[in-house]
Amino acid sequence: MSWESGSIKRRGPRTTPIAMGQQTGPRETQEQVIVSLCGIELQELDLASVMDQRVTCVRVDENLLTTLPAALKELTALQELSVQNNRLVTLPTVLYSLDGLVRLDLTHNVIRSVPNNISMLAGLEVLDLKHNKLVVLPDALGALMNLRELNVSANRLTELPASLGRSNSLVTLSARCNLLESLPPELAHIRTLTTLNVRCNEIWVLPPDLFSSTSLTSIDLRFNQISELPSDVKRLSTLQELDLYENRLSRLPPELSSLTSLRALNIKENPFEDNTLCKLASRPVTAIIEYLRTQGDRTRVARSLTKLRVQKVFMQSIRGELLDLSSLGNPESVDVIVKEVLQERTATKKRGGSGSSSEMAVNALDLSLNGLRELAPFVLTSFAHIDALRLHNNWLTSLPSSIGDVTRLRILDVHNNQIEVLPRSFGNLRSLTQLNLSTNCLRGLPSTLGQLVKLRSLDLSCNKLVFLPAGIKSLECMESLNLRFNKLNSLPPEIGHLKQLATLNVAHNEIAELPPELFSIGQLRSLNVRSNLIQRIPGDVSQLSSLTFLEMSFNRLEGALPEELGELPILRFLAMDNQTIRTLPSSIVQLAMLEELTVCCNLISELPFNISRLTSLRALDLKVNNLATVPSTLGRLTALEELNLSGNPLDPVLASALRTVYDTGGTGIEPILECVSCFGEGGSSCPRGRTLCVAMRENACKTDVDAFNQTVKEKPLAQWSVAEVRLWLGSIGMQEYAEIFEKYSVSGRVLCDLTRRDLAEHLLVASAGLAEYFEEELAKYRDTS
Repeated sequence: MSWESGSIKRRGPRTTPIAMGQQTGPRETQEQVIVSLCGIELQELDLASVMDQRVTCVRVDENLLTTLPAALKELTALQELSVQNNRLVTLPTVLYSLDGLVRLDLTHNVIRSVPNNISMLAGLEVLDLKHNKLVVLPDALGALMNLRELNVSANRLTELPASLGRSNSLVTLSARCNLLESLPPELAHIRTLTTLNVRCNEIWVLPPDLFSSTSLTSIDLRFNQISELPSDVKRLSTLQELDLYENRLSRLPPELSSLTSLRALNIKENPFEDNTLCKLASRPVTAIIEYLRTQGDRTRVARSLTKLRVQKVFMQSIRGELLDLSSLGNPESVDVIVKEVLQERTATKKRGGSGSSSEMAVNALDLSLNGLRELAPFVLTSFAHIDALRLHNNWLTSLPSSIGDVTRLRILDVHNNQIEVLPRSFGNLRSLTQLNLSTNCLRGLPSTLGQLVKLRSLDLSCNKLVFLPAGIKSLECMESLNLRFNKLNSLPPEIGHLKQLATLNVAHNEIAELPPELFSIGQLRSLNVRSNLIQRIPGDVSQLSSLTFLEMSFNRLEGALPEELGELPILRFLAMDNQTIRTLPSSIVQLAMLEELTVCCNLISELPFNISRLTSLRALDLKVNNLATVPSTLGRLTALEELNLSGNPLDPVLASALRTVYDTGGTGIEPILECVSCFGEGGSSCPRGRTLCVAMRENACKTDVDAFNQTVKEKPLAQWSVAEVRLWLGSIGMQEYAEIFEKYSVSGRVLCDLTRRDLAEHLLVASAGLAEYFEEELAKYRDTS
């Protein structure tokens, strides 16, 4: 028997190349023709065999295309084009000739820019560019006057073009999972915009003009850095859904209660100062709105309670407790109350009581949430002996130089202000152990920072720092350093002096390379460098013997990962998502304590065969890679609770078997692992072989089953024709292989002599489990030959 090489490497198209009479175009009602060539590993698109002037939709998803042919412009009726999951780096020029195009889907490519020529697609209504490598969008998008939906999620955008404000038709705008720090105020000019989704960005503040929108019904702002919701939110009269999950909100404006159309409000995971608001976060929106309404009423009568507050503060100062001057309602109240308390203490002393008029014996001062724009020097002078000072959630642009006189200070929290520079006297605070300067506007740090030698925790996240001073090497007691969401392009080599450092977070910066000195920090347990520009992992990473957490997603890693990764003995979490990694190191199976591994959205085509050695693994995310199959040993991961294989070009039979497990009500991970294990190990000989057999029979084509039973089943095997073999394949759930069997003219007589090697090398039945299932089914008819 001879086997001639053919041009089809795998199974052929997943769907019929041309389907008549399907209605998918967004505007036309006439008969439509759809061309579908998905999932067949095309490197070049040849439309010669499907050229038809009636074609309105072309789908070439999940291939290897790097461009599109010029012949595409000859499809004059084309309205919809989908090129998902390919390898486009830029928009092919032929696109600009498709003036009738209404829907364009280019998701999951590697597109880095969109030219201004996009404006030539004047009829475009839907543009989907999510999951690419875009860093900027052209102003020409504002010229697409018919655009109704724009999705640019999961890119690297730092801003949206103001020209979008010129749109006459935009209804839905999605820009989630980018690096946006703000939104253009021009968005408020889009009178048709109803849905705005910008979750998972770095937005600090919302433009006031946004609240003048008269059309917005849904705003998703979860996972951002928003610290304040302005009172102008009350102007969004049409708003029905507002998601503020996990931001930096410390309070909500009472004016939010005036949104009568609001039906859904998510405020969970925010650092609210009001404990009642924290508890209400899980309650229905009506409960939150009612509470905000009562808070608004209380604010209006706050001034009448000033004398009571003065008396309370005075008693606190006598007892030497925390002096709580937070949330007074207005900045002026701070100075007024402090002065009145000082006067009261002076009067008490004259009457023979204890206390000094120049300072108060308190150990902590809280001035947060007061809208302070400056801190009066006499306030600090009055509290020179405190060891904790909280100034967070104000509008401070600087700190007075007299801050350096509070030399006993151990805790200083000034997060959520607008501080641009720190005074040189800051270095006098040598007793500081905790310093929170997050969410400010710092572009640099004073050289005197190195004098804070007792500092154990430093939070500088969400600033605008471009470098760290060399003096950081003196902070040898440092245990936690948070630098995420800054503009750093490198880490100084002096960071290697921080031998006690256990947690380092530099996510969302512009760092291209990690300094070798970093890997000498033997105490480092958690390293987060997510969303930077790192291209390689040095072999020195093996020196981080205490590391348990390593997050390196959204960088520029490519090719193979270093074998030294497998030398991290207690690593529990490893993430390398959204890059161009092609190979996992074989040493990764040595990570015996690894509990979570996520490498989604890469180019990984195979897994280590002995992956079963990862006995502690609980979660494995492999979605959107190039996996056609997985090793059977994956089924031996007994601790595994979560497995994601979606978005991979899986062998059609394995994919079908997995779908059957889901469709037949399989719950938990066990049925999935059984299916994976059996696909590689074999049918009846596999202790869990029943899963695969059941899945294959569930996949059988009912029409083929009926036809086979009526016309072929009783015939001797040797007399089966090629067409009858095709029917038999469909009847046992292997219809995906029918085309390759027919290509090589496999008849019943050929089946009689077929070997396991023939199945694997020529007919592409490479899985041991599937080959055994095939032989078991064939054995039922071999006796009749």
